[in-house]
Amino acid sequence: MTEIASEAFSGYEGTDYIIIPKTVRAIGDHAFYNNSNLSHVEFNEGLKTIGRGAFENNYNLEIIQIPGSVTAIEEKAFSTDQEIQVEITCLAATPPTIKPTSFGGRTNSTLHVLKTAFDTYQRNSTWRLFSEISGDLGYII
Repeated sequence: MTEIASEAFSGYEGTDYIIIPKTVRAIGDHAFYNNSNLSHVEFNEGLKTIGRGAFENNYNLEIIQIPGSVTAIEEKAFSTDQEIQVEITCLAATPPTIKPTSFGGRTNSTLHVLKTAFDTYQRNSTWRLFSEISGDLGYII
């Protein structure tokens, strides 16, 4: 499996923890939309794109750790209609392309990035929407 289809698990409430397989390169639009019980998603290296609204309205999602291989996060991928603070980490040395709405409702959270990429995230107009960016991560092996 290289892609999780659009709306594949939309509205599914049967789990609180999922692991995206290493073979998955893309998560389709609204693939996990409105999964009220989902609190943790483990993404693996190799993932390239996270589709529009893929994890939208997952209010219990407490940790978002974007692997270094991700190059694009589409609009409303992780958005909510209420302000929620979560742990957000992006391991990409080059900031993935995002839209201003990709993390809507979660931008009051601290974004943790690699020390070596801190300045690049700070200068990026869309990543700069986070209230705080911390270059507190060392090298990833």
